[in-house]
Amino acid sequence: MKQFLMIGLISFIYSSLMANNVEDADVVYLKSYTHVTIDVINNVLSIREDHYTEKLFRRNLEQNAKENIYFSEFDKVSNLEASVMVPYKKSLKEIKIKEFKTGDEMESGIFYSGYKNTSFVYPQLTENAIGKLKYTKTVKDPHFIKPFYFQDIDPVMDAKYSVTFPNHLKLKHLLFGEHEGKLQMKEEVGKKTTTITWQAVNVESYKFTENAPSRTYTTPHIALLIESYQSSFGKINVSSDVEDLYNWYSSLIQKVKPCDKENVKAVINEIITPEMSKEEAQKVVYKWVQDNIKYIAFEDGMSGFVPRSACDVLQKRYGDCKDMANLLYTFYTEMGIKAHIAWIGTRSKPYTYAELPSTVADNHMICAISENDTTIFLDATNPFSSFGMPTSMIQGKEALLAVNANEYKVEKVPEIDALDNLRSDSVVCELEGRSLKGKFSSSFKGYSKEAFQVQNFKAEISHNKKALRDFIAIGENSVEISNDSTQGFSNLNESGQLYLDFKMPEYAKKVSNRYYVNLNLHKQKVNEKLDEKRTIPFEKKYKETVISKVTLKIPDGFTVSYLPESQTLQHQYGGIETSYELQEDKVIYIKKFTSNFLLMPSEGFAEWNNFMQKVSEINHENIILKATL
Repeated sequence: MKQFLMIGLISFIYSSLMANNVEDADVVYLKSYTHVTIDVINNVLSIREDHYTEKLFRRNLEQNAKENIYFSEFDKVSNLEASVMVPYKKSLKEIKIKEFKTGDEMESGIFYSGYKNTSFVYPQLTENAIGKLKYTKTVKDPHFIKPFYFQDIDPVMDAKYSVTFPNHLKLKHLLFGEHEGKLQMKEEVGKKTTTITWQAVNVESYKFTENAPSRTYTTPHIALLIESYQSSFGKINVSSDVEDLYNWYSSLIQKVKPCDKENVKAVINEIITPEMSKEEAQKVVYKWVQDNIKYIAFEDGMSGFVPRSACDVLQKRYGDCKDMANLLYTFYTEMGIKAHIAWIGTRSKPYTYAELPSTVADNHMICAISENDTTIFLDATNPFSSFGMPTSMIQGKEALLAVNANEYKVEKVPEIDALDNLRSDSVVCELEGRSLKGKFSSSFKGYSKEAFQVQNFKAEISHNKKALRDFIAIGENSVEISNDSTQGFSNLNESGQLYLDFKMPEYAKKVSNRYYVNLNLHKQKVNEKLDEKRTIPFEKKYKETVISKVTLKIPDGFTVSYLPESQTLQHQYGGIETSYELQEDKVIYIKKFTSNFLLMPSEGFAEWNNFMQKVSEINHENIILKATL
């Protein structure tokens, strides 16, 4: 009987794989189930998640044999069981997993996260083995119910998420990502409880795509919000709206240890002088925190939500985003400036607070200053960010600002205009035979300046001598750079300047008595042609403008026989303007390129590709110098 069951199971699985074009996958989830049970016991919420998965192993068995279960003190794991069903003598043999290892989980960019990882290895894997995993998570606080994702890096044949809750409990479910027509929902209402189930079948694997936003934008997922429930004390609100979320956040801020004001005043008096204007003092204090407090992401339990005392941070000289935000808030408040602690989600979070009033909506904390109906968003975790310039990762995002213990406001961080992220190149050059040599200077402001500083910092650490050449991207890889110098980068409120000499060997093309010279020394990335079948949006870190002015001295004995026409191309995602001018013994070429988007939907790819094709054609244009002798 087992033999027939085995043959029938494998036959069914293979026919399903073939039908859904996933037969080439190394691993396929046959089942991915999570059931959430919510109850109220002694007036307190009880939340349990029961997880169950079955995965079919097909190829690269050793590489895929390890399994990980992640958890923290907010969602501890219990009742862990795992086994593997392996083909054996035309039947199935079940091998139970007995060895599990638990340790701290090291997250990228976080010194200590408080997350744990229980791992094990499926033993004796062979092709068509089926791994089974079952465990329970107890969610400590209703604010930490995590979303369920129906899509994984491996195909999922059957993904199911369900929740059972008392009828007196008000529950909201919110769907995000590209879920239209992909999920089936069923609701069963009993006398005391309600069960809702969502199911997706034959879900394709998630493909990581270059220059794409986080998977939360596209992967179908569901978030649960417990709005309220009835207790013996009456109705208790939990997460019905932004006010509930703020009240909970505010209760955490009240737990911040008080700081000795005299200590804070003493540090402020060391930073600023009486002669400084109010704005100068604000800038100097911000710069001091950037320079003197080392950013270390440290998240351990509730300390991942509660800032440390400003005095503790001053003493230790390090802190995470919350600690640096609270220190700035403490400084500015002591200086009589209207400051706020602010919660915010980076651009990896596609949610607004109105649609998802939950801890899922944010992952960062900053400080904000309100003056003259203007809000300045300050994120000191970036050592290269100038005062008044939000970090690029929070552009266009909502910030939840604390006004006082009971009041808040939601404000949107502006998207920085392309002209404020300007790179402006100036080149004066001449031909030496076929080689082009000259002097190059460039001015950087906004995020363009930050990008230069970041690459320069990385280059110093890695001793990468080609980093400068690769960043400025003028000419070919054979360009020779010398006498490079910079100024202004140490002052975050000024533009940065770069100066260097260059030589491009054999740059000009010679045909008979003519030289063909391409004055597009800095070429835009024409490889940004997008796959028009791609459905995932195209993301950039920031909008930017690049202006280049190239002045070429005409060699003695030559005249200009051809100059390309000036052009102007504009559309919603960018633009390019070019002009050529002949002035006595010089050719002056000016090009202005603008990239004017942060997130481009797939509907715009065709237009962008057409534009970039024309940019590519412009980048290949040459002037022609003809010998007069």
